[in-house]
Amino acid sequence: MSIYTFLRSRPAIWRLVASVRDLPGFYWLWTRWFRNSTLHWQRHYEHGGDSGPGSYGESALYKADLINRVVRDYNIQSIIELGCGDGNQLGYLQVSQYIGLDISKVAIQRCIIRHGQDPTRSFIRYDQECFHDPLKILSAECAMSLDVIFHLVEDDVFERYIINLFGSARRFVIVYAVDQEQARSVHVSVRLRRYSEYIAKVAPEFRVILHVPRVGSFGDFYLYERHLTRESFDAKANIR
Repeated sequence: MSIYTFLRSRPAIWRLVASVRDLPGFYWLWTRWFRNSTLHWQRHYEHGGDSGPGSYGESALYKADLINRVVRDYNIQSIIELGCGDGNQLGYLQVSQYIGLDISKVAIQRCIIRHGQDPTRSFIRYDQECFHDPLKILSAECAMSLDVIFHLVEDDVFERYIINLFGSARRFVIVYAVDQEQARSVHVSVRLRRYSEYIAKVAPEFRVILHVPRVGSFGDFYLYERHLTRESFDAKANIR
């Protein structure tokens, strides 16, 4: 557990740290240091950071319980996760095959150290600028995104991520993140979005079949399933 995660797990200490960080002078320096979300997370792991409190402790157990129930109920055999972090959350999951992608080389190296002896777990560095997979080489029965979307502060990065996420899913998609629009960012590396509305526009063939609303500090949990539209059904019929 990194110092960051330790501090975040102590609410009283974290409130003090956050109050100092958000002072005008300190926040100005923080915004100057922050260039983009990709570089931010690469530096975060290079400087000893981990996946954060959402992948540890109570939050990790909460997400694992939901995911494992979905895996059992829908007999999901494989998952591909875009933004796997350091692999700590994976230790709680029960799925036959897993592919983890992350923008951080250090995070992927940690995943390999943690889970590399398991032949059913694969890890690949993800570079959005160099990701083009129309053959669906990198795909699974279920694609998954956990606590990633609100860290994608740039519109183009967010939009490409959603396209790649749903494009790598053969049937299901799991999304876990707070689903609400926020006019003013409370942190330079956080931007809350009503992502469910955007997904409905760009991936209409996927429908929500399960939504566990946000409770306390936990985010919204969505399970999407691919449904054939009339157009896609007709296209498949014509192929036959």
